[in-house]
Amino acid sequence: MEKIKFVIKGIEDGWPPVKYENLWGEKDGNTFKVKNAPFFIDNIAFDDVVQIKKLDDNSFDIIKIVNQSPNSTIWIYINDDNDIPIIIKQIKDLKCAVEGGVVDNYYSINIPSSSILKVLYGLLDPYINDEKIMVDYPCIKEDT
Repeated sequence: MEKIKFVIKGIEDGWPPVKYENLWGEKDGNTFKVKNAPFFIDNIAFDDVVQIKKLDDNSFDIIKIVNQSPNSTIWIYINDDNDIPIIIKQIKDLKCAVEGGVVDNYYSINIPSSSILKVLYGLLDPYINDEKIMVDYPCIKEDT
């Protein structure tokens, strides 16, 4: 496994606060299997395989998704530090992986299946309605 630097597209109004994101994964020629939930790159999730292209600055660009995993990615921002342990524990209890530390109170969540995603929606809705969290849904894979 290795860490590769990817260029972030679509920076608007200072967000995201970085131009690149480092992702862990398995590189095989011009493909890369993502092994962590991205913080700032839309449309990909844990275990997705993407076609990549090396750029002049030694970063990489994602050309297309070659194989989608059943995983989804959401991003949450928790407004109050006191709510963080409670909310994160509830999310982890659903068997979701939670990564943080890039921006204070900001987390990337890997959801391993659409059935867990549906339960997670129900868990997060009251927090959203009470304005305790803000949520973005950059890569959602639901059964239809």
